[in-house]
This record gives sequence, structure tokens and C-alpha cells, in this order.
Amino acid sequence: MNKKILIVSIILILAVAFILKNFPNVITGLLSQIVNLSIGIQNSTLARFVYFSYPSEVTLGNTATFSVNLQNIGNMNITAGIEIYVKNSLLTTVSSSYDVNYTLAPLDIRNFSASYTPTTIGTYWVIANATYNSTLETKTVEENRSFNVVSAPVIPPVPPVAPAAPISVPIIPVYNLTLAYSNYFNLTQNESFMILVYATNYGNVDLHSLTLSASIEKIELEVRPDSISVLPALLTTIFSISVKVPSDAEQGNYTLDFNVTSSEVKRTGRIIIAVYPVLVCPEVERAIRNYAILIDRISSEVERAASEGANVTLAREYLELARQSLEKAKELYSSNDCEGAKQALELVKKYLERIVIEITKLPPRPSYWLIFLILIIIFMLILIILFYRRKKEEEKKKKRAIRKSKPRLRSHSSRT
Repeated sequence: MNKKILIVSIILILAVAFILKNFPNVITGLLSQIVNLSIGIQNSTLARFVYFSYPSEVTLGNTATFSVNLQNIGNMNITAGIEIYVKNSLLTTVSSSYDVNYTLAPLDIRNFSASYTPTTIGTYWVIANATYNSTLETKTVEENRSFNVVSAPVIPPVPPVAPAAPISVPIIPVYNLTLAYSNYFNLTQNESFMILVYATNYGNVDLHSLTLSASIEKIELEVRPDSISVLPALLTTIFSISVKVPSDAEQGNYTLDFNVTSSEVKRTGRIIIAVYPVLVCPEVERAIRNYAILIDRISSEVERAASEGANVTLAREYLELARQSLEKAKELYSSNDCEGAKQALELVKKYLERIVIEITKLPPRPSYWLIFLILIIIFMLILIILFYRRKKEEEKKKKRAIRKSKPRLRSHSSRT
């Protein structure tokens, strides 16, 4: 028993001696820890995310929105910047958004939001990262969340709905009469000409009792036909206005006003006729213009017949020869070669007559359009022939008068 007491006493003596030997180091370590604790309490740089909003699941094609709140939980002002970025299932960054740097006082909170529209399904991660610093140090805080992107649900097809019974709607009559014509002509004194007015019914009902009435001062005119009983919808008819300029008509512009009237609708028109003095070879100049108009009209009829399957090869050849002869007549007339121009016009007349014969051989159309046009052509050809004959008779009379006056001149000179 005494030995045990002795051993314990020796151990206590040694322990006290050890403590007394290292007392300065122990005291220094304790003081250092107290000082460091005091400094940490006075200057603390620390921030954390106190709020993190994100969707746990997003349908493909929709937009996911993320929002975080960063709070300064230290006791010093800090400058911080927040970044939110998204990574797909392959940990590839697919979206990133940055906030501007800002200053947070102690306990202040900064909110920052971002959005992303995923393009594929799978698991995604959204990471919120904030880098902040004070006068002492720079730190980073980061948090992440995961969310799933799923495909849109399949909407079952809607069964077809039987169509409703059709509702009968009464047809509302539409009256639409359209006129087409040339509104300007050049004529010379003592010249006759035919003006064509095309009337088309673009409505959905028939028009009845169509007439054309015209008026002009100091110029004779005649309208044909007098009346058209019915003009069906989507069809065209023609009125002709024959005008004759008196030989003593003054040079200038004359206004021809006309009305096309039916039982349902009325349309008006105006044509200007410019009258000029008689030129050299007026009958040639007039014939050239008339033949040019006839060629255009006949060309339209030939092409229409071709579109309906008719064989118009020969008619086209005559038409080309007529055009060439007309151009030759124009050249000769420009050089004041009236006789040469007349011979060229005779060829034009011959070719046009052959074309008319060819057209009459074609199968008839359901409408009387072509027959009416051919009658107009024949009528104008007769007028041209009459003009030529009349002109030749006037030239013969002038030659006879000149021959009779020559002997009188010789006898008068002998007496002198």
C-alpha cells in the first residue's frame, strides 16, 4: 500500500514539473486563439444563396425559369456577381446568364432570374454561382439543382364531325356592263371611218334591250345595230359608230359622247376625234390605217380559230404577206410615191380577201361573232373599193378639164 502511494506521488510531481516547464507556450497558444476569434468577429466576408427556385419537370418546348437570392451574411460590404448556367445530361453547358456586379451591404439580398427552353428530353442541371469580394478577400459560393425534361403528352385525335347540311343562299343579281373602245382617233377632212365599241356582260344575269346612242357636233354619225335584245352573262357584243368628217370641217378636236343602255344598267363613254387637213394622197393614208385595223382584227380571229383546233396555216401565210405589203405601202407613201403605195395596197386587199375566204371555210362557231366581223370586213373592203373608184373618176375628170383648157391657152397667146 505504501509503495502504491509512493508511485502516485512521484507521477504527480513529474506532471506538475512538466506543466511548469511548458507554461509560457500554453499561455501563448490560448492567447493566439482568443485574438484570432476576436478578429473574425470584427471583419467577416461571407455570402450564401438563401433562395433557389426551379421547376422539377419541364415539357419539351416549354421554357424553364430559374430564380435565386444571394444574401450578404457577413459584416462588411461586398461586391458580387451571379451566374446561372444550365448543363444537359452530357454535362455540356447549353445556356448561361450573367448578372451585373453590384454592392451588397450586410444582410442585403440580391435576386437574379434566368430562363432556358430545352430542345431534347433528359436530365438537366442548373447551377447558380456567385463570386464576391471585399477589401480582405475574394470568395465563391455555388449551388446546383436538377430537373427533368419530358416529351409533350400525346393528344388523342378528335373524331370527325359530320358536316352540316348546306344552307341555300339566294343568288343576288350583279349587273356589270364593261365597255372597251379606243378613245382617240385622227381623221382628215372628208374622211369616213368606223369606230367599234365592245360591250361585255361581266355580271351573273342577262342584260336586256341594249342600245347605243351617240352625239357629236359638225360630224355625221350612224350607229349599228339599233338594238340588241339580250346579252347573256360573260358574253360580248359589238356596236359600230360610222363617222364622216365634212370637207369643210375645221381643224381641231371633236368630242363624241355616247351611252350604252340596257333595261338594268347604263354606261357612258367619250371618244376624241382629231380632225386634220387633207394630206397628199389622202385616200392612200386612209386606206393604210384602215387596212392596219383590219389586219389586227383578222389576226385575232385567225388565232382564235387556231386555239379551237382549226387549220389556219394558209390563213397565217396570207396574213404575213398582207403585213409585208402594208409595210411596203407605208414606205412608198412616206416617200410621196402614191402610185406605188396604191399597188402595194391592192396586194394587201387581195391577201385579206383570201384570208376571209379561208376563215369562211372553217367550222362555224356557236356564236355569230365571226360572221359579224366578216361582214364588217367585207363592208370596209367595199368602202375602200368605192373610194378608189371615186378617186379615179375625179382624176379622169381633172385630166379632161386640163386637156380642154390647153387650146384656149394657145389661142390667147397668139392674140397677144
